[in-house]
Amino acid sequence: MSKKLIKILAIVLVICLLIGIPKGIYRYKIRTVTNTKVYLTQKYVKYNYGKDAEVFFNDYAYTENYKDIAFHYCDAEKIISLYNTWTVFVLDVYYDKAEFDNVLDKLTFKINRNEPDSTTGGFLVYSVKDEDDVYKNNSAFVLIDSERNTVRYVLVCDHNDASPYKLYRYVDWTFNDIKWNHDDSAVSHDDWIFDYSQ
Repeated sequence: MSKKLIKILAIVLVICLLIGIPKGIYRYKIRTVTNTKVYLTQKYVKYNYGKDAEVFFNDYAYTENYKDIAFHYCDAEKIISLYNTWTVFVLDVYYDKAEFDNVLDKLTFKINRNEPDSTTGGFLVYSVKDEDDVYKNNSAFVLIDSERNTVRYVLVCDHNDASPYKLYRYVDWTFNDIKWNHDDSAVSHDDWIFDYSQ
């Protein structure tokens, strides 16, 4: 192949990438849902990996007595992919202090609360280690924020190797503009979901 042909092909490739042709190579086809009713009515079960999320939430999420709750879903499958894709379910549950302490007592039997895998954005991050197939094929995490009496339940689907140190890769950019009224003032999720510096 001549040098001239290689240069022409390189220029064409750069132009294609710059103007987005073909778009599917690097642009996401994303479905995001940030509707609490979808969780409360169990409609999320019909979503991609929804059955796995149902098992995870039933096993770990305590939602009987909460003060506020928020559900988030992102399905970032691409048309054509040069990179990894992911589907993420996130459930934020805010409790009053007494119920939060009660939930922590229950979670103690399910996760090793003495040794978090990491910390990020005010949360202690615990990886779920369970023998069920759901946890062999996906990565599940329980994040605890004692200052805000909040527990975040995260399922990263079809990635059994998602790192607790790099959850922002799967979650933060998708949900950083969501408002969360879990106390007297509205706070942007960007203020407390994940700290980019960690």
